[in-house]
Amino acid sequence: VGDPEAAGADTTEAEEYPDPHHKNVILVDFPGTLFKLDGGNWRPVTFDVKEYTKKFGEKMEECNVFLVFTSGRVHGNAVWVARKAKEMGGKVLFVRSKFDLDVQN
Repeated sequence: VGDPEAAGADTTEAEEYPDPHHKNVILVDFPGTLFKLDGGNWRPVTFDVKEYTKKFGEKMEECNVFLVFTSGRVHGNAVWVARKAKEMGGKVLFVRSKFDLDVQN
């Protein structure tokens, strides 16, 4: 889940955004698993499953539903996040962005 105020920002920590209309809903923005912002440019990251789980696993276990955002193909890291979320009892929904660009091309 992305921060609506910081489009394009590089998330490094799990950040919580309480829904102002539903007191029991908190959106959590986890760091991406494919790219990082580096000097204004996006670059691929080396994804360490064990490190990600160590750092964010406890927070992931608190979540009921996971929205996995992707543009283009779904990559292995996104699949890993989905599998891990299911292991923790969460529901997983993949959200495809930039679909309109693919349709145009």
